[in-house]
Amino acid sequence: MNLFINFLPLESARFSTDFSLMNDWTNKLQFFTGIDIIMTIMWLVLSIVILQFIKGLNREKEYYKYYMWNFYFHLFFAVTYSIYYIFFVQGGDCVAYWDASLRLTNLLYQNPENYFHELFQYQGSKDYINYYNNVTGIPPDWIAKEREGYFCAKIYSFFNPFTQGSFFALVVITSLISSIASFHLFDFLKRNSPFATRNSSILILFIPSVAFWCSGISKDVIIYTITCIIIPIFFQFNKEKEKRLKRILILILCFYITYKIRDFMLLVFIIPLVFTYNLRLSRYLFEGAFMQQLSRVLLVAISIFTIGLFIGKKGDELKKQAEQQYQEFNSKSYTGKKFQIGESDFSNLGILKMAPMAIFSAVFRPLPWEALSPGLIINGIESVFLIVLLLQFIRKNFWSKVSFLRNDQTTVYFIYFVLILAVITGITSVLFGVLVRVRAPLLPFFLFLLLIPKKIEFPAGENSENATDDHVQLKS
Repeated sequence: MNLFINFLPLESARFSTDFSLMNDWTNKLQFFTGIDIIMTIMWLVLSIVILQFIKGLNREKEYYKYYMWNFYFHLFFAVTYSIYYIFFVQGGDCVAYWDASLRLTNLLYQNPENYFHELFQYQGSKDYINYYNNVTGIPPDWIAKEREGYFCAKIYSFFNPFTQGSFFALVVITSLISSIASFHLFDFLKRNSPFATRNSSILILFIPSVAFWCSGISKDVIIYTITCIIIPIFFQFNKEKEKRLKRILILILCFYITYKIRDFMLLVFIIPLVFTYNLRLSRYLFEGAFMQQLSRVLLVAISIFTIGLFIGKKGDELKKQAEQQYQEFNSKSYTGKKFQIGESDFSNLGILKMAPMAIFSAVFRPLPWEALSPGLIINGIESVFLIVLLLQFIRKNFWSKVSFLRNDQTTVYFIYFVLILAVITGITSVLFGVLVRVRAPLLPFFLFLLLIPKKIEFPAGENSENATDDHVQLKS
């Protein structure tokens, strides 16, 4: 039965509009009612006020002149992303997350106790109880049955009381949060990287495909925001010890959300830390370049063995999940444009064989001739840009650059972060539409690695293998 469910508190404030969508044949959704427009404008003004206040607190930092532009950039692509799903796709996950969140918020107003019960279950969970009715509306079936997607809807449901259920007001809020988080990462790189030149830093802020796919109302904007928050915390954890408790609480919250939405990202976040601390430990134990390098090889071998033991059965479960996802995306029920990386084999040896093509696919694909649909054009153009940057990286002082990157703690983390996420994404995605979304968080870090200055000079008597952050002199 088709139902027209108004958002309960402001039923009288809504008026009919010409444009609406029927989502999952259950809920009639409207996007441009009077209250929608009012709430969107209100949140846009409030966001600008908040950002201008933060910018004012950092007026001594010259690069904060990009603060507002970063928000406008994210907002533009978030609106574009949303319009793409509303008018061209006419539904999809973006709309479904919002739809499900409205049903949850309606449930909150009707029966708060049932709302909090619903927060800890979904249709696929054991002893599921359905609390929805014709007044609250019913969440889209494919969202309510998926643990990860339904958890996203639960997060967005917390914002609906403040937006009165406005779709685009919620888009403004996600753009505000993601832009603040991305600038937090940018600020960290500017203050801590030994080669964060102005051009390289600006470029990692304004990546069109990242702003497009990691925006709007989606899983990906949440994961991207978390990525931008926790990586700087990893490197600043021991600084300003009075903030340590706050950082611990933020990490716990971020890890919990990540586990609920995209659990494999926990490995992507944590495993690179092991190799980063290996570098720190080798420098602490030895002074000579040869012994540092030898100890790093041994520590890496020990780390890989230890990680294998620690993951244990969980690793087998993740491989099984990856294989199931691969087979699901390869089924006829998914009709999007697909790609192949060779024969699928999810044994340890098979994953190693697939890894090189998986990394290439995750970082550089879709190539221009593979990106002829409206949603992939941006990625096709970016792939050319990334390949050109890679060739420039290789062409001049390649080994000096590599030597520096593997001897700087921040860039060591970025290297392993990019490689691990690329392998997982390239192997499991199958669909270009999935690939470009899941791999998007690695692009700022990969771009940052490629934009190391062309000329690297070491003081007289210093060997590049012996260099530390304080020893390196870089020239743009």
